[in-house]
Amino acid sequence: MIDLLNCLKEKVSSREISDLAGNLIKIPSYTGLENQEKEIAEFICSFFRSEGINAEMKEVLKGRPNVYATLKGQGNDLYSTSRGIRQNRRPEYGKDDSGT
Repeated sequence: MIDLLNCLKEKVSSREISDLAGNLIKIPSYTGLENQEKEIAEFICSFFRSEGINAEMKEVLKGRPNVYATLKGQGNDLYSTSRGIRQNRRPEYGKDDSGT
């Protein structure tokens, strides 16, 4: 993991990270907003693609897409931003339009 972080530090400047964070913050994605995750997912997917990273969106629930990106590398290491399969503490998360 340290090697990955060092590699990122060599390739990505603090300014690029700051600019990306600023652009993400500008996108409305708060709770209660219709399709609150769609625009930010589109931005992230577009960003990955502009960097030459294979990325796609899959709508897991109506208006709630996930972004999947793949970086080809060497070896068998796997990095995932997923927190794994676990019960979400927010009961409203994952309900369909009928509330179930």
